[in-house]
Amino acid sequence: MTGRKKVEEEYLEVILELISEKGKARVSDIAGKLGISPASVTEMVQKLKKRGFVTQERYSPIKLTEKGTKIAEIVRRRHDILKAFLQLLGINDEVAERDACEIEHNVNQETVKRLTSLIEFIQHTQESQEWLKKFISFHKERILSGEEF
Repeated sequence: MTGRKKVEEEYLEVILELISEKGKARVSDIAGKLGISPASVTEMVQKLKKRGFVTQERYSPIKLTEKGTKIAEIVRRRHDILKAFLQLLGINDEVAERDACEIEHNVNQETVKRLTSLIEFIQHTQESQEWLKKFISFHKERILSGEEF
């Protein structure tokens, strides 16, 4: 995935989150969430407008277009699936969140489908839950033995 597409997806996802949380997405809110300057956000919003992902009237909140919403929802779903998978492996919430953010822009849709099926299988099948517990125990033993990865 190109760096540009990753950045665009990140912005769209943040805009969707802000609209869900606050009812609107403003430049200052996006800047705060991404830890960047409002000027950088304004520049990217202009690019997203040109690509048809968002709309914004001067000094008004940013709105996702249908096209922008679709992409943001796909990215959010990939993120949620990856985070759930990492948590199933016993990775703590903070690390799972951060890693999901990094991976979500670089994973193939077929991989996401398979991970979704695996997560649902593990969550709904008693035998797989036992398998998962054994995996986590196996991993902890490797860590305790000092084995390097």
